[in-house]
Amino acid sequence: WVESAHTCAEARCTVTLTAHPGDRTELGRLVVAGLGRTRPETVLRLAGLRTPSLIGVSGLLEAQRRLLSLGLFQQATLRPIPGQDRGDRQGYVIEIEEALTRSISWGLGWDTVAQGRVSFSWSQLNLGGRGQSISFSTDLSRTEQDVELLYRAPKNLSPLGLPTWMAVYRGFEDRIDYQVERQGLWVEVGDRWRKPFRVVPRYDYSIVNSNAPPDLESDLEALLFRAPVECLRDASPFELLQHKILPEL
Repeated sequence: WVESAHTCAEARCTVTLTAHPGDRTELGRLVVAGLGRTRPETVLRLAGLRTPSLIGVSGLLEAQRRLLSLGLFQQATLRPIPGQDRGDRQGYVIEIEEALTRSISWGLGWDTVAQGRVSFSWSQLNLGGRGQSISFSTDLSRTEQDVELLYRAPKNLSPLGLPTWMAVYRGFEDRIDYQVERQGLWVEVGDRWRKPFRVVPRYDYSIVNSNAPPDLESDLEALLFRAPVECLRDASPFELLQHKILPEL
């Protein structure tokens, strides 16, 4: 609690604020309620709370923010357990309302070159109740066919302890006189949203096959079409801004 006092003399006042520390409160027990598909250990890892540990209002709000950041839960509330909300060790219950984690979308299109086009995507955000996600997408037309399978694991739920992205893809392109087929994978490890400094290593491996006649391809294309290509790079540009700049309406 905070105590205030003031003294005034000759039309000038001095205000003194004295902060008195409260009793130290320790988190003694955590209980998770309201789960359907999600595993309790997934909620605890996302919340980032440990027992026993010191607890405060800011720590509880930060745990709630982490629980809601991935879109797995529609609501997340931390409340004291009745009968365990007094004394030096307190217990809390994490009440969860799970969100819809599966989505399916499709589309139809037409243009003068590819003519008909069909797209389809499917994603599951809470794979096996572990908070990891997987998605499948495809885009098919007369001249192009693309297929990709993407896996993502957040920081607190990744086996590596860092946000992890991994994708496998395959593509085909008909260029009238010849065809090009691409397939490969890429792996990215690191926090894309960390500011201002971050390192996100990305590994790419691709194989490109083409039946193009020699007179239609450049020397670089001929080299790329004959051998697998591997690349290791940093996928994150440097950003000095701590916050996003939003336009004024």
